[in-house]
Amino acid sequence: MRKSLFRGRDHAGKWHKGNKFSGLEENPDTDTEMFRLAYYIQNDAGEEHEVVRETIIQLVCPATEEEPEIWEGDIIEDKDYRMVVTFSDSSQMFYLLAHSKTSAEYKPLNMYYLEFRLKDGRAKVVGNIHDTLKPTTIKDNAIKILEDELKRAEIRRGIAFQACYEADTTERFFRRQLEAAVQNNEPKEVIDKMNGDLERVSAITKEAKAMVDEANERYRIALQSIYDTREAINPLKNLRQ
Repeated sequence: MRKSLFRGRDHAGKWHKGNKFSGLEENPDTDTEMFRLAYYIQNDAGEEHEVVRETIIQLVCPATEEEPEIWEGDIIEDKDYRMVVTFSDSSQMFYLLAHSKTSAEYKPLNMYYLEFRLKDGRAKVVGNIHDTLKPTTIKDNAIKILEDELKRAEIRRGIAFQACYEADTTERFFRRQLEAAVQNNEPKEVIDKMNGDLERVSAITKEAKAMVDEANERYRIALQSIYDTREAINPLKNLRQ
């Protein structure tokens, strides 16, 4: 299993790379609590550097001859998307928060795909959220797009429910008509025709129910994406042990 590597930025703004650890220390600010929790990065030489806890991030993929290092919080751009590498505490997986001018996605990080995009020059690392922009900037933009998608999903769900209701009502009517025809001993050709009509209406109802299921799933995904995005770029989430 690959050893986890971290980096963090000290109070002077310099990055340090290595293992992370924390410990209780006497608080120099005597007006507050007696002790404080300090965070450190220890490099390969054994040197310890105190860092700002909100900047502690984990290495996702080491550098190769063709691709740069990929760190949590890195901002990656191609011609269509701006992407931020994030970590989900709930699933313990890395994700990409990707958004364009018109859409936003929150999906598991596929390193094979990302390496391919970086290798052929169609994508590049342009910075990290701790250096380039405030974490809320990209998050707020993505949430705005996702909220618009949620509204569209809600409209689609309403249309699908209405279509399903009308199809189900029509099917019930045809079914009652067929039952009455059978009870009244209507001619076989009449029964056959009504059976054919019922089959067609039943197929429409089945399709309408599938539309409802799809609309509900789109609505669920939109809601979950908004929740995940709100949690995705939160500096305090970097305090994993």
